[in-house]
Amino acid sequence: MESKALNISLHLCTWNIGMQGPNDDKFTDLLGLESPKLPDIYAIGLQEVTARPITYMRSAFYDDPWTAKFKQVLGAFNYVKTKSIRLQGLLLLIFVKRHHLPFLRNVESTYTRTGFAGLWGNKGAVSVRLSLYGRTVCIVNCHLAAHHSAFKERIEDYDMIMDRHFYYNSETERVLDHDYVFWMGDLNFRLDDMGVEEIIKHVEEQNYKKLVEHDQLKKCIDDEDGFDWFSEGQLNFPPTFKFEQETDTYDKSRRPAWCDRILWYMATEDGLATEVLQAYYKSQPGYKLSDHRPVTSLMHFKVPSCATGQTVEFEPVKKSIVGEMLTVRYTVTENTKTSSWDWIGLYQSAFNDVYNYDAYQWAVVNGKKMGSKGCVVKIPSKHIVTRGVRC
Repeated sequence: MESKALNISLHLCTWNIGMQGPNDDKFTDLLGLESPKLPDIYAIGLQEVTARPITYMRSAFYDDPWTAKFKQVLGAFNYVKTKSIRLQGLLLLIFVKRHHLPFLRNVESTYTRTGFAGLWGNKGAVSVRLSLYGRTVCIVNCHLAAHHSAFKERIEDYDMIMDRHFYYNSETERVLDHDYVFWMGDLNFRLDDMGVEEIIKHVEEQNYKKLVEHDQLKKCIDDEDGFDWFSEGQLNFPPTFKFEQETDTYDKSRRPAWCDRILWYMATEDGLATEVLQAYYKSQPGYKLSDHRPVTSLMHFKVPSCATGQTVEFEPVKKSIVGEMLTVRYTVTENTKTSSWDWIGLYQSAFNDVYNYDAYQWAVVNGKKMGSKGCVVKIPSKHIVTRGVRC
């Protein structure tokens, strides 16, 4: 018998920003923030983020300008950044609605370099995998080999990513081991056998169907050379590359192409048929920072509703005295998977990043064996920050 399912919405955004920094825009259209029902998850994949040595080193300790910008914008809508990963110019950010956090598990990130035969990270992929309500999700952001003639190199990049992308979670070690995979980025596939003027003429006539016939990615999938496990929505928007900066005019030094794409894969198992529904797939012509236009898509996918029970219950802290150790008591339900890496974080109430904790302590190993007796963890006062002052 098939289990009842819960619908999860995911807003994906891919954007090659061409080394530009964020402006004063609130990204309302880019993120669909005027929608009456905002998505459960945002996944934002950027390419060509500034990777100058000083800037790149600084981002290891502080948020880069793009991360800070999206945290500020989405934090106002009660989203929490749960994971990010950077590989030179590639950046992937995952934001989740606060009420989903208790049902998020095994969040992990990894990367694969494909530049210079896998030695350099100017091209490659970054990804985040996680479990949400018992379903596994993998989100990939990539930047493949550039230029029209590099079709084979792009396929080689894809193969290298699939071969070298591994996760520590033993049940989902590879990308396609997950229930749902969402793959986006500057895939750099171009249009074959057409000149610049002919492409622009079809764009002006909105004859996208004719252009799709010459799309390298479609050929790649049809010939099963790569991405043949994946699905893509209809391309009903103009090619997203290459524009003259800050204009709607194509740069005629290159053939316009759909370089920026969003694909998905789904599996079927455990009595719950996985399902992905794409609400929309479109470009964002109002964002002209670079020679690419961002592409966004709203996806809906299913997770088991039976997995919505709370797995960890904390007792209210009845008394907390500045300068004294904080005692935390909690119980773990019997069927909850635990790990020696589990930890408990102490946060301010309006936190917008899971790594912005004031203090943390390792959880009790095999806490579920404590049963109704519960677990006790003590957080030393020297690790606690109260109202900006360390106790």
